[in-house]
Amino acid sequence: MREQDRWDRTGIGGLGTFCPDKVVRGRKSLTTMGCLNHFEEVHVVLGNESCDLDSAVASVVTAFLLHQKKSELKCAVLPVLNIVRRDFRLRTEVTFFLQKTNIPFDLLIFKDEIDLEKLRKEKRLCLTLVDHNVLSADQQCLEEAVVRVIDHHKLECRDRRMRCDMTVEMVGSCCTLVAEKMFTTCPSVIDQQIAMLLYGTILLDTVCLLKEAKRATEKDINIVIKLETKLEKVTRIEVFEALQKAKFDLSGLTFEEMLRKDLKVVEGNKFRIAIPSIPGFLEDLKAEPKLSIAMEEFITQNNYHGLVIMTIHHNSETRKVQRQIAVYSPDPVIKEQIVNTLKGAQDPGLELEPLHLGISDLMSFNQRNIAASRKVVLPLVRSFIQESPVSSHSAKGSKIPTSSSYFFHSFHTNALTRVPTSFLKHNHKTKLSVSMFSRHKFIPKSNTTLTFLLKFLKILK
Repeated sequence: MREQDRWDRTGIGGLGTFCPDKVVRGRKSLTTMGCLNHFEEVHVVLGNESCDLDSAVASVVTAFLLHQKKSELKCAVLPVLNIVRRDFRLRTEVTFFLQKTNIPFDLLIFKDEIDLEKLRKEKRLCLTLVDHNVLSADQQCLEEAVVRVIDHHKLECRDRRMRCDMTVEMVGSCCTLVAEKMFTTCPSVIDQQIAMLLYGTILLDTVCLLKEAKRATEKDINIVIKLETKLEKVTRIEVFEALQKAKFDLSGLTFEEMLRKDLKVVEGNKFRIAIPSIPGFLEDLKAEPKLSIAMEEFITQNNYHGLVIMTIHHNSETRKVQRQIAVYSPDPVIKEQIVNTLKGAQDPGLELEPLHLGISDLMSFNQRNIAASRKVVLPLVRSFIQESPVSSHSAKGSKIPTSSSYFFHSFHTNALTRVPTSFLKHNHKTKLSVSMFSRHKFIPKSNTTLTFLLKFLKILK
């Protein structure tokens, strides 16, 4: 049976194709920004620059929550995904899950479709940050507009406490904190659609609450249990495995696209360090003979000075999680400094063991502390950038894109290699199907989040 036929039999198939003309026209009007002139205040909920599932869902659901509180017509509440629209297809788990939960892609707003800096200059912008608490270098100009933070990463920007509503707690998923706020302030609006969005995201972020993964906290577990009371006959492992397979689907991606699929960038002191997270093992990269050239091109074309590649592999049979980390830079001084920073990390330490792959210019390690995800590595790299003197000629001579050039920056993929086939063997052989989705129709009759987005975009028409 074809995959689409299986979805159609449940009554869920084709939900992602609902795209009336009004919605399309509404999105186009957002691009021109003229529609927003009718509002005295534009409250934007902005996720982080990786736009993973946690960030995307936290943005949409938090915007819906704020919409419930801001009934005045002079205030617009918008969830904004912090990537350019053309990169959205690379977020395979996000596109998969939003489609299955009845969120049409044309309703979504991306950072290249709204001029946040213009709104700030007009003093009409209010900003809620979700799933991060430090603005990227190209968005630092928006700092004065930040009024709220909901995040599960280490707090790095502490000077907002006097003017912001801060919810920062090291739980497994930002959506855990969003769900907690909803249960506390307006539990009656949590329908099956919102519950499933939050539920699946938390399970993916915490590796299905797996104890061995050391990601889930007691709060994550309690919120998942509460969300299950809003859902009908769901099975945790089936929801998790569907999202896991979607996330790890790298078929058809170039090496550059694989790096951009889940990428965060740390900038400062004339340095730019890229930190991609990719599924699988570093050993699989050995199958690519032009890997060093591809890494150098990725660094050069995007004005990066270093590349910290983090990999994760989850064995569904043994329930074992493995992490690896590798550092690349064309400048040996920068590469050594980054490696020393990672090796010297304490509380928590990464517990790195050298991994000899024989890949030129790539320093690789097994990471024994599997609980140390990228949210632990990010502040380490940021501390390296802030504390290290700019001693490298490459750092002195490079240019960091401005906000506008960053939005419309063109990535060139002509010379880049395809993803090694050995890398794909761990990830895309299994079809993106879930028996839970096939057996149970979890989409509610009335889609609250969808209705909210449709209502607002209709106003923007």
